[in-house]
Amino acid sequence: MPPNKGPEKGHYTLNTPVSDMTDSFIGRLVFMFMQKQIRQMIQGQEDTPNGLFMQVMVKEMPLRSILMMSGGPLDRRKLEALLMMINGQFFKGLGAILKVKKSH
Repeated sequence: MPPNKGPEKGHYTLNTPVSDMTDSFIGRLVFMFMQKQIRQMIQGQEDTPNGLFMQVMVKEMPLRSILMMSGGPLDRRKLEALLMMINGQFFKGLGAILKVKKSH
């Protein structure tokens, strides 16, 4: 049976778990951001069943879940531009983010 490999850099989608994107510098930053958000949410409850569940859950959360966690400043177009950056198209993604900001 072949190994169960996830997508590799350049082939990530909005449905890819952020923990699978850590071979990209931007992906690592996003994963650390998500872990920090979860830690803040469960502060003082880290050892409870819910706290432990949330710590494990963040590893399987897809990139699209950032739309719910960001509280509004990140919309779908910005997230797709961020995905370009994670996939190795840094300048194309940066240009897309700047274009979105300019249009608002």
